[in-house]
Amino acid sequence: MLNQLRPLGLLIAVAALSAFVIACGGGDDPTATASAAPSSGTATAEPTAAEATGEPSTGDDRVVVTLAPPHVETFRPWASTWGFYFQHDPFMDTLLRNDPNTASAIPGLAEAWEVSSDFTTWTMHLREDVQFHDDWGELTARDVVHTVDLITREDSIDDFKAIWDGTTLEVVNDHELNIHFEDPFLDGEILFSQRQGDTYIFSVAQWESEGAEGLDAKPAGTGPYEVAERRLGESILYTEWDQPHWSGVDPDFSELEFAFASENSTRLAMLRTGEAQIGDISPELHSDAVQHGLEVLTSEQVNMQTNIWLGGLWFADDDPALDMNVPWTDVRVRQAMNKAIDRDELIEEVYNGRASKNIIHGWYPLHEGWNPEWAERFDEEYGYDPQGARDLLEAAGYGPGEMEFVLYVFVLGGQSENPLVAEALQLYWEDVGIDVELRNLEWDQVHPMQREQELKDGGFIIRNQPIRTTQEFIRNTLYTGPGSAELRMYTHDFIDERFPQYLDSTDLNERDQLAREMGNHMFENFTDIRLVQKFRELVVDPNEVEWVIPGVGPSGLMHFRHIQAVR
Repeated sequence: MLNQLRPLGLLIAVAALSAFVIACGGGDDPTATASAAPSSGTATAEPTAAEATGEPSTGDDRVVVTLAPPHVETFRPWASTWGFYFQHDPFMDTLLRNDPNTASAIPGLAEAWEVSSDFTTWTMHLREDVQFHDDWGELTARDVVHTVDLITREDSIDDFKAIWDGTTLEVVNDHELNIHFEDPFLDGEILFSQRQGDTYIFSVAQWESEGAEGLDAKPAGTGPYEVAERRLGESILYTEWDQPHWSGVDPDFSELEFAFASENSTRLAMLRTGEAQIGDISPELHSDAVQHGLEVLTSEQVNMQTNIWLGGLWFADDDPALDMNVPWTDVRVRQAMNKAIDRDELIEEVYNGRASKNIIHGWYPLHEGWNPEWAERFDEEYGYDPQGARDLLEAAGYGPGEMEFVLYVFVLGGQSENPLVAEALQLYWEDVGIDVELRNLEWDQVHPMQREQELKDGGFIIRNQPIRTTQEFIRNTLYTGPGSAELRMYTHDFIDERFPQYLDSTDLNERDQLAREMGNHMFENFTDIRLVQKFRELVVDPNEVEWVIPGVGPSGLMHFRHIQAVR
């Protein structure tokens, strides 16, 4: 536990008290009362809303979801990383969808699909008579090709551009196309579904007529809602499309609004005053929310791993960006930073006990390469030991106050607790002699610094959400060879040598072994600061709405069309 001069529990209590005061109308926060219209709504565990009967419990026909502002406010698919795709979900559809309860792939715009025996060709059979909004015509294979063209533009920063760059799309006819991969690709049911988010299909007819300006003004989709209005920095309003949806979904609410508010306290106030019915609220405030009649909904699937990537760990291929004067290029420093953290306390105080330790970032027991020995060894090698951390720092040449670290702090969907976690980490690390600066900077500013290998003075809290397959995690985050996303969170020749072998193999045993070897390297080299893994949680008004949250999707928020009203 932290010493009495640095009480994490007091830090949490102060945060909760501040939110309570603001939610009750006290204090000077001018945003304490938000402008979103009151609404009612609820979702059921049924896979669609078409079976719902009756009327909402109030006369309102709008459901308001209050969220932290997205790091990029745009509908342009090439202009941001995958966490912004929740903005597309209400009004667009993917080739495959995901069952709300199991997250397994189910038919979407593609009513059927198959894969070749060598996993290099995936064939999509598109539904007929699916119409785009605003009379932009029927969905065809050309729209799929157009969508891939958008996310593979030269200026695209889409997380999975590198995967799509290695594909060739072959149009067989209006409703059939083949997607050819250069290497065996086993994760098609993820890439083509909501779990990845890249295949929200855009209209080629709208693009040819209106270009990017059409996407900015009112992009056409095929979903049950359509875009009504975006107020930058404030909200997005969707209204129910006036035509039957191809899936039979009939949303309970004719209007869906995302109301953005930066402060957790503001979002909680909106819920307590009835201005919103669903909100993304930091876990330390959940108890207060429940005491005031609200309810915490938990996703059906484990949704997220969190960690801290450390800038400067670019060991692959004699990378000229590697600077061995960066303190954490020394493995002893990385282990010390891990051992300084009391994860049990963090989980109890910040996450109300509803999280678990992130044993190894990017690997998961249900995915390829999991090694159960990691969990058995974790407490000994990564567990809380502040004196052990001080000893490791001293062995690496850093006495008290002789090492500085900048922790870049931003909030992504599902990580509203990040500022509080950052303050806790500052306490833990300063307790073992590391001078820590917390620097607030948005992800769209930090991301290019990391990609361009300019970030060497610290690190940042980030997520693996939803928990990607081992293959796509390594390709997207670690690998530097052909087809990589070039994020370079941590690079090493060991990964670069084994990943192509793993990628080329269709032998499941061989793949599992290679993935485990790469995971062993990550575990034994303390490549990052492991934090927690958790479910996606939202706070709702149970008198108004209910909703099954699958937990899949780039931000963990999908299936908005299934929000239903309590009756």
